[in-house]
Amino acid sequence: MQMKESLSDEPSVIPALHQWETEMVNLFTGVANMFGFRKSVGSIYGYMFCQEEPLHLEAIMKRLGMSKGTVSQGLSFLRKAGAVRLTYVPGDRREHFVPETSLKRLVSGFLRDQIHPHLESGEDRLQNLEEIIRTSDQDVPKFMEDRMMRLRSWQKQAKMLLPFVQKFLDAKI
Repeated sequence: MQMKESLSDEPSVIPALHQWETEMVNLFTGVANMFGFRKSVGSIYGYMFCQEEPLHLEAIMKRLGMSKGTVSQGLSFLRKAGAVRLTYVPGDRREHFVPETSLKRLVSGFLRDQIHPHLESGEDRLQNLEEIIRTSDQDVPKFMEDRMMRLRSWQKQAKMLLPFVQKFLDAKI
């Protein structure tokens, strides 16, 4: 059992997670870390993934021993990414969440919210770099022009690849 100080300075007991809940949390924490997301996001999703019933913010806070701000930010991120969604629980006015369990939807959300924005901002950066090279009053070394061509090629390939990934997800998952 873990002990956690409450706001009233009286200790509250947080029951230890079951072994399989702990392993699920660890699994998704590792996945979140691999993609550069906060560990708390992986912990929240992992815990929710192994629950049969919808969960509200306070239940997640209590079970994982996280602050309200951490859980709220994590749920907000997960909702935006399409990894969790709101659900109605009759007789309870609190917001309840359930995890998305479709790999297709999870990957589609990741592509939409993480990859596409980076490609778009990359396009702007490439245009800025090309403008710098074009307006430079110094001779631009050949290797810099070659590198810019390489970056343009990568950008074009990535933009062409994403629709195929999406189509593959639609067909296979």
